[in-house]
Amino acid sequence: GARSLILENMRQGISPQFNFYFSALKVCLDADLPSLAKVLDDSCSKHYHKIPLKVNILWLRYEIISKYKRVILRSDSSSLSKLQPIKDQIAEFERVHKDSMNFQNYLQLTQLSLYIGDYQLALTLIRESYHIIDDQDKQQWLMYYITALKISARLYRVEEFHRLLKEWNSNANAKWVSHGCIRQIKAFTKLFEKKQDRLEIKGDESLKLLTDIYIQIDLLVDKYVNYKFDGLNAMKKLIFFLRRWADLEIKEIARSDKRKHRTVR
Repeated sequence: GARSLILENMRQGISPQFNFYFSALKVCLDADLPSLAKVLDDSCSKHYHKIPLKVNILWLRYEIISKYKRVILRSDSSSLSKLQPIKDQIAEFERVHKDSMNFQNYLQLTQLSLYIGDYQLALTLIRESYHIIDDQDKQQWLMYYITALKISARLYRVEEFHRLLKEWNSNANAKWVSHGCIRQIKAFTKLFEKKQDRLEIKGDESLKLLTDIYIQIDLLVDKYVNYKFDGLNAMKKLIFFLRRWADLEIKEIARSDKRKHRTVR
């Protein structure tokens, strides 16, 4: 049914917005419908001369995850050796497209590397994304820090984890903090506590660092609360302005009606 609808639209010359194509393409690939996705991709290529790199990454993601699942399902010693070409494919994609990649592209490749368990490549990619981040974009900072913290946790690099938290707290441009991020960070810290034998530092030094990490988390919670209240205050100001504007408009309409009534009399 979906294929018929898409082909009928193509016959009628209907050209939806690119965002529609991209969303539909993602749905098709997530549902493991590559043939239908190819129909969409071909149609998109005909209507748009410049296709964003995120479309290529979407296809790469489908290919990588499909291969990874097939290798993991085998679960034998020979399957492990077949993981390396999959990891190399992501690194090669970054090498070929490096000059045209933006922050979002790097983040997509980083998350793909995390999915297949290549934490070293994920670390390399997230560090590359840092150099092209938009300093004024609060969402980019949020995604950068939470992803970098996740990688540090997976690698059990507690010192780097601590450094990233301190940097986030001191970064005036990274104002946006979500409740979900704080929950994730606390879960990462619990991982450090359970796996202290895997940390690069031991004993009292690691306990001291973990204690300071909780202090940094509390500071991050304060940042979240302040940002939330700033948003609420902004909403209150907006509502106050809209109410005043509405009241003035109502009064002006009432005065206009009175003038018309006098003119008629």
